[in-house]
Amino acid sequence: MLDIYRKTIWIMTGFFAVAVVAGRIVPRFSADPVVGMYAYVLPWIVAVVILLFVVGADEENRLTVGKVIIITLVGMLLVCAVIAVMLYLLVPAFPALWVLRVGWVLTIIGVVVESRLVNAENVAAAQQAAEERAEAKLSERITAQRQAQQEAQRRAVERERRKREKAARRK
Repeated sequence: MLDIYRKTIWIMTGFFAVAVVAGRIVPRFSADPVVGMYAYVLPWIVAVVILLFVVGADEENRLTVGKVIIITLVGMLLVCAVIAVMLYLLVPAFPALWVLRVGWVLTIIGVVVESRLVNAENVAAAQQAAEERAEAKLSERITAQRQAQQEAQRRAVERERRKREKAARRK
């Protein structure tokens, strides 16, 4: 298992514990179920923000595995939040908080499964492919910039030639 997955699993599990505790404490202060939903969503958002920094600091994996991790976490957050809110609005008696609890667990399980599917060789190959694409884009930009400069020089030379011809006709 790659180190970045270990960190992700620990951070998400820790914030899930925070969310569970917050989910138990918040209803004592407010009976509104929406406030209880915030108790699960806010720690998730904080965990994703922290993981953005963790993934960003990982030079080796940020372009490959890091993107997959962040997309998984944000995608699951959005899906779970939308399902919870829709169930809250459409079925008032349904405990929408369970959708978020199950979503947390499914997200952590998803990251664990992802970590088992990804191995160092695949990451190295993906990293190499990402670097080659970046080099190709850079080369393309440089070529386009050179062509633009050459075209600008050609137009400048053509303008000068026209000015000289015009000046020669006047004399």
